[in-house]
Amino acid sequence: MVHYCCGKKLHLKGFNNLTKSLSLNAYQLFPITGDGTDAKENENRFYAFIDKQYHSNHLAATSRQMADRIDATIISVSQHDFDPRGASAMSLISETNQLVANTTVAHLDKSHISIHTYPEIEPEATVATIRFDVDIATCGMISPLSVLDFLFETFHPAVAHIDYRVRGFTRNVNGGKHFIDHDIDSIQSFIQPGILEEYTAFDRNMPEINMFHTRLMQKRISAEKGHFKISDDALDENESNRLKEKLVREAHEIYNAGR
Repeated sequence: MVHYCCGKKLHLKGFNNLTKSLSLNAYQLFPITGDGTDAKENENRFYAFIDKQYHSNHLAATSRQMADRIDATIISVSQHDFDPRGASAMSLISETNQLVANTTVAHLDKSHISIHTYPEIEPEATVATIRFDVDIATCGMISPLSVLDFLFETFHPAVAHIDYRVRGFTRNVNGGKHFIDHDIDSIQSFIQPGILEEYTAFDRNMPEINMFHTRLMQKRISAEKGHFKISDDALDENESNRLKEKLVREAHEIYNAGR
């Protein structure tokens, strides 16, 4: 088995035992407008949007698309919708069949993928959020880094935190240990430039232990932007600016993890 690392061919002995784990913590932000009855109606519309757009069937289909992109074979898919709301998608290998809140699990031959959704409304802040937790662990030739563009195109996050880690070791034909089988300086290198241009990005990497972290925040956040439109009526300029300020503040807090 041949891999490329540090510009050289890496001839491996037998199966590649390295585990490559990618975790994406992504957020979509939406404005909630109105007072009293209007606010409650907008809240109900938001949850109806969540139930339709991120039903477990939809997430399971997304999981299959991701598996195709990493050339993995799905063994089985588990999915669940929660009462009153919430669902999950993507693949997750689990020896137990225990359901995890808002989770869809797909079992792969060499890896697992899981997606969890967490919708939330804070009425006082007039901001609604959807958090997507996506985890992909692979071994062998397949790499979870190859689905990053697809994840951004699918979820269009306002804020994203990404962690990537290579664990374990594999051996070359002479029996020597290798703790990584590919070159990586930054997760950003695996996101197409057209997507990166839309974000402010920050890295905190520890290459000496094969751990990499990147956080991103959209440069332009608009009260009218997003998949979900609270109202069919256009916001006036003052209301638009007020909501944009709240969304930007929310995005900064999430981007900086509350610091």
